[in-house]
Amino acid sequence: MMAEAKQKDPEIAALAEAFGLFTAQTERLQESHEVLKGRVAELTDELAQKNLELSEKIDEIERLRALEERMRRSKRLAALGEMAAGVAHEIRNPLGGIELYAGLLARALEGNEKDKSLAEKIISGTRHLDGIVEGMLAFTREMEIERAPVDLAEVARQAVELAAGAVEASGVEVVFGAGTQAAASGDAELLRRVFLNIVTNACQAMPEGGRLTIACRAAEAGAAICEFADTGPGIPADALDRIFNPFFTARDGGTGLGLAISHRIVEAHGGEITAANAADGGAVFTVRLKGEAR
Repeated sequence: MMAEAKQKDPEIAALAEAFGLFTAQTERLQESHEVLKGRVAELTDELAQKNLELSEKIDEIERLRALEERMRRSKRLAALGEMAAGVAHEIRNPLGGIELYAGLLARALEGNEKDKSLAEKIISGTRHLDGIVEGMLAFTREMEIERAPVDLAEVARQAVELAAGAVEASGVEVVFGAGTQAAASGDAELLRRVFLNIVTNACQAMPEGGRLTIACRAAEAGAAICEFADTGPGIPADALDRIFNPFFTARDGGTGLGLAISHRIVEAHGGEITAANAADGGAVFTVRLKGEAR
């Protein structure tokens, strides 16, 4: 028995030593693990910060690109506006003379309905051209904004009332979506013109009937939004980038000035007007303005 005990002592000692080494190694590994966890946490925080900085830089680059594009557009439109103003003034005087003489001719042809109708067609044509000239001048005029508190939903309702003829003729159903009141700071008369143009365009896009949903709401950062969504054919993809350009139109008989003037009015308010196609079809025009100052 004594011999066996003496024989086991070295084994126990060896096991104890091995266990001690294992424990020490485990403690060192635990310490290393804690250090690595701390380092990983630091690197994760650094990476999150770098990602945030990168995201902010990307946003800033996109903002600068958008601003640069707006500046380029403004320069192009300014040059076009100068040309349009000159052309409009040159055309308006001869047009006035043509309409005057055509009117005299129509009166002289009383009783000769066939020839009188030709003179009346000349009058109708000159008035149409005069409307284009007036649009050109409206586009080139400096926008004078008379700011006051404006309820966009009420302005939209007034625009729909003014467009009653077009709405009835097309059979379009106008629906006001649920939402909060959208109080903005702006010129109600000019904004009514913008909304009237959008409503009229929607009716022209849906001559066989459809639905126009108008939703006004308050948005973040004190902004106010009015959205017009129709169930028409939508906007051709190649027209989306040009739809607010003067003289661009995809509609027969259109002057291409209505949306261009609307864009100018909204821009003069310091706001934004955009056009897009809804996922389920139809066009969506969104007017975003600064909220009413409190």
